[in-house]
Amino acid sequence: MRCLVAFAGEGRDLAYTYVQVMDGQRATTGRAYRRVPRWVEAPASARYLVVLRIGPPDRFPSSNIWTRARWRTVLPTDHARLINARTRVVGGRLQVLSLVEEPYGGKRSPVVTYRDWEEGLLAIAAHEFYHIYQFKNRLPTVEASCEEYAAQRLAAWRLQHRTT
Repeated sequence: MRCLVAFAGEGRDLAYTYVQVMDGQRATTGRAYRRVPRWVEAPASARYLVVLRIGPPDRFPSSNIWTRARWRTVLPTDHARLINARTRVVGGRLQVLSLVEEPYGGKRSPVVTYRDWEEGLLAIAAHEFYHIYQFKNRLPTVEASCEEYAAQRLAAWRLQHRTT
């Protein structure tokens, strides 16, 4: 596990970053903190915290595709088709709730499939380490950039460790 996390952060300045790996319910989840919360028992030298959660083996293979509910504005001519749809009016405009499937970071993000828990751990670690890079360099936290970095690290891992 340490090897996977180290590979994910290769080439990144992770000084003062404390990493926790835990069991989870979903295939992969993670969070990067700008500072270590008081409730975490981390070394006194830690300034940043990364929490990684990996789900059980039956959650894999998995991907970074998420289904999100989005409100979209519709034209008045579409009213007849919205009889059973969930709708609302905002600023005098009719909106309908629709489900959208897209990669975690949005349309700009690559679609990534994790074959097993190892690839899931590596990808989520790389994603969260990129957030640490963004924090340290005072960059905006852009999820698409994190997903791109995670996809690059996963591709590098596959090149070095897989035959197929």
